[in-house]
Amino acid sequence: MQLVHMMIKVLIPTDYSDYSTQAFIFTLRIFKSQAIQCHFVHAYNPNITLADEVGSGMDHELFADKSLALEAEMKEWSKPLVSQLKEDDQLSCSVEIGSLTEVLENKTKAGDFHFIIMGTQGATGAKEIFLGSNTVSAIKKIRTIPVIAVPESIELNGLGKVVIATAFKYEFTENNLKSLMLLHRLWSFQLDIIKVNEGHQGLSASEQKIKDDLLLLLNTVNTAYVELKKTAKVSDAIVDYALNHKSDLIALHYKRHSFLERLFREPVVKKVAFSSMVPLLVFPN
Repeated sequence: MQLVHMMIKVLIPTDYSDYSTQAFIFTLRIFKSQAIQCHFVHAYNPNITLADEVGSGMDHELFADKSLALEAEMKEWSKPLVSQLKEDDQLSCSVEIGSLTEVLENKTKAGDFHFIIMGTQGATGAKEIFLGSNTVSAIKKIRTIPVIAVPESIELNGLGKVVIATAFKYEFTENNLKSLMLLHRLWSFQLDIIKVNEGHQGLSASEQKIKDDLLLLLNTVNTAYVELKKTAKVSDAIVDYALNHKSDLIALHYKRHSFLERLFREPVVKKVAFSSMVPLLVFPN
């Protein structure tokens, strides 16, 4: 493990659940050699009942009282977490009014966070296949920094192997690979680049160029290239590969009409849900 001389700034949305705590524990483990600045944010979206009470001149007072109560609840919830920080780590909390995606967008625009790290629960029966709806919304909306989705039960001791799945339809850039390269500087992991073949073998000329350019960007990383045969679903092939090869992280690039967006349109994956065992890193556009 190498030391990167910078403080890692992480934004963690919380609803005070075990999922939020899991995201925090993941953050401590993955950046155990680094000083981290961890900011918890709770998004408070006033309900209809409260909204009906505004207009009488009491709206600011009602919102202020509710926010104070939520801030007190957050401080109480975070007390056990403080004891787990390293000497140079920092922890802060805030309660923000708005939907979760609105709050995260505003926080990322105002701050210089390196990652959003979210605890997630599989959305059984929902179109989001393996992620909860909040996580999917964040992935679709946040375009400036990477999002890591952390499954509810995971024992992460480090990053020994990472899988990046791509269809080679869109170019990678140094900027959107920045998060992956930062993690590699910390863990020096093996990176498997996988492509799921859908009806044809091999790569077209344009796909080959994107692959070659990607390998140039990853020239300091120990990589392997693997083509997989599509099973019933693309997501199934990725799941099976990640689990069978004991991958610690799966990386995907989200863009409109991209490979990852197609996964969002697939039906729910098999019982061994995609995110139930492997964390997911989504690159920004």
